[in-house]
Amino acid sequence: MIIDTHAHLDVEDFADDLSDVISRARSAGVGKIFLPAIDLKSVDTVLAVCRQYPDTCYPMIGLQPEEVREDWREVLDAMYEKIKYLLRQKAEGIVKPGENIVAIGEVGLDFYWTREYEKEQLAVFEEAVKWSIETRLPLMIHCRKAQNEMLHIMRPYEKELPQVVCFIALRAIKRKPKPSFVLTDLYLALVEYQLSRVVIYVRTCLPQFHSIALFLKPIVPTWLPFLIVGNVTRVRSSLR
Repeated sequence: MIIDTHAHLDVEDFADDLSDVISRARSAGVGKIFLPAIDLKSVDTVLAVCRQYPDTCYPMIGLQPEEVREDWREVLDAMYEKIKYLLRQKAEGIVKPGENIVAIGEVGLDFYWTREYEKEQLAVFEEAVKWSIETRLPLMIHCRKAQNEMLHIMRPYEKELPQVVCFIALRAIKRKPKPSFVLTDLYLALVEYQLSRVVIYVRTCLPQFHSIALFLKPIVPTWLPFLIVGNVTRVRSSLR
């Protein structure tokens, strides 16, 4: 079974044919699709889609780095309360179909376009790391031109973090990551269309990680993941 760990099926682009998208995904072997909230408003839209397709779509909640603004503290407080509420419902056995939160995300750091909210992004990401540790939910990370800052924040929590799924845009990488710790449950997805760039990255950077799975994955609705385990195997799939 294929699990799509990151699909924004709650956006308006899918409003007219969402049922067809889900049907084609199932036909292609996609059994589960994880939907990330990116801001406070999208928490509701993500949950709405997951309630509509509870056997396929599963919600994640987090503040995406490009959505961080001055009101980040208020947004995080509201998200945290929602996460705790859903987890209480689950613990009591009364969680509604489609409301079984599976990860903290989409969170991370993105300095590709601007560093205007750099301090705020750093604070938000560290808070998300703490949420992951507290709830034992996996951390779904979006990282672009900020890999060293990301690792700097995660380093003090290396022994406490549960699973981590990280999306890194190779074209945004200018410096080699310098981790001084090992994540034993790291799933790394590299957003890049040129396999040669991925091979270079794997040879020079990944020996520093304990990488369980590595994917090359452009953005949905059309994705071409490359699963690298020893040899490179190319797997084609499409959600639209």
